Amino acid sequence: MRDVDTAVLRAFIASLDTKPWVKATRHGAWSCIKQLIAWLQRNRPELTHSDLDIPFNAFPRKNAETPPRAVLSRNEMERVLAAARADITASWAVFQAGCAALARLDRAAIAAEDDLARLDLDDIGVLLAIICDRFGGIVPPTRVMSKPGAKLWRLHFAMLRHGANLKVAAHLYMMPETIVPYMIAIGAQTYANAEALRLLRRDCMSEHLLLDGRVLVTWSKGRSSREQRRSFLKDKSFSVPTLIEQVLAMTAALIPHARPEDRDRLFLIDNMNSSRIVGVIPNYLVSAHVRRFVKRHDLRDDLGRPLQLSIAALRASGLTLAHERLGHDILKTQALANHATPDTTQRYVDRPLVRQAQAIAVGALQARFVEIVRGAGCGNTRTA
Repeated sequence: MRDVDTAVLRAFIASLDTKPWVKATRHGAWSCIKQLIAWLQRNRPELTHSDLDIPFNAFPRKNAETPPRAVLSRNEMERVLAAARADITASWAVFQAGCAALARLDRAAIAAEDDLARLDLDDIGVLLAIICDRFGGIVPPTRVMSKPGAKLWRLHFAMLRHGANLKVAAHLYMMPETIVPYMIAIGAQTYANAEALRLLRRDCMSEHLLLDGRVLVTWSKGRSSREQRRSFLKDKSFSVPTLIEQVLAMTAALIPHARPEDRDRLFLIDNMNSSRIVGVIPNYLVSAHVRRFVKRHDLRDDLGRPLQLSIAALRASGLTLAHERLGHDILKTQALANHATPDTTQRYVDRPLVRQAQAIAVGALQARFVEIVRGAGCGNTRTA
C-alpha cells in the first residue's frame, strides 16, 4: 500500500454510494476501511498521507429509515433479571461447592494412587481431584474414558452417577448454559453492544482513580474508535464488578486449554462437542442458550406470549428504561450509552411511550410557563 490521500478516499466513498452491488453493505464496508486506515495512522504512519482526513460520518442518517429494535418493558426486564439472578445464584453455589470439596482433600495422596478402585469415586471431591490432577482441570471426553486399554471405565461410570459430564464440569468451570445468565445480567447493566459484550477482556475492570468503592469497566466497540466505559459500585451481590469477578474465577481453569487468541477473553467455555474447542463462547451458542434460558424459566411478554429475548435487545431496552429514570434527559442518557452525538441516542430511545412521556413533560413545562407569565401580569396590574 502506498500513500493514501483524501481525494482517493472520498472517491472510494462516492463509489460505495453509487454501485448497486455494494450499496446494501456500504456502511459496513466503510466501517472496516475506517478502522484499517485508523490503524495505519497509529502504527504505520509512513503508509498514509500526512494530511489524510477521514470523514467522521461518511453516510449521515444512514439508519434513519431503519425501524427501531424491539425493547422489553420494565416488567419484562425485571422478570428476565430475576431469572438470571436465580441461575447465577445456583451456578455460583455449585462452583463454590466444588472448590470446598477440593479444599478438604489430601490432593497429593489422591494423585499418587494409580488404582482407581482404591479411591472413593462416589465422593465428588475425589472425582474432581482426579480431573484436576490427571486431566488438567477439564472433564475428559467420554471417548477417552471408554477407550479400550485406558482403564478409565470406573471414572466413566462415576461421572454418570454424579449426573454425567456437564453436571460434574459445573463444579470446576463455566458451561454455555451457566455463562449466558451472567452475560444477560452484565449486558443489562453496562448497555454494551452484543458483540462487544461477548468479547469482553479479562482485564476489563480497573479501580476508579477518583471515587473510592467504584470500579471502571471498559470495553471496545467495533464501530467506534473511542473506548467504552462505565463505573459501578462493587458492594452489591449482583453488581457488574461482582459478576465479573465470579466469571473470572469460574473460567480460570479453562485458560490453559483455550485457543491462544481467546485466552484474554472473559466469557470462556468448554462446549464439550466432538471437536472439543475451548474458547470464547460463539455467537450461535449465545443465541441458542438465550432461547433455552427463556424456555427454562417460561418467560413471557406482557401479553402472555413467549418472550422474544436476545442479547442485542438488552442495550436498547436498558437505555430506554434508563432514559425514563433520568427524566427523559437525552444528554444524560447519551453519557450512559457512550454515544458520540445525542442524535444516535435519540434513535435508541425514540419509542411511542417515550414520545408520549416527553409530550406530557413539555406540556407541563408550557403550562407552568403560562402560569408564571399570567401571575407576573396580574402582579403588575395590582401594583399599578
